[in-house]
Amino acid sequence: VIVMAATNRPDVLDPALLRPGRFDRQVVVGLPDIRGREQILKVHMRKV
Repeated sequence: VIVMAATNRPDVLDPALLRPGRFDRQVVVGLPDIRGREQILKVHMRKV
């Protein structure tokens, strides 16, 4: 079973979730720069 989760508040995660054998990895994705934000906006505005 593979479970993926996301949060913008990692500081409030229950420590029990981070014990070995549960969520084994944490991947931090930084904020996009201006060009990245423009690309995200273009994708979401295609059908508008």
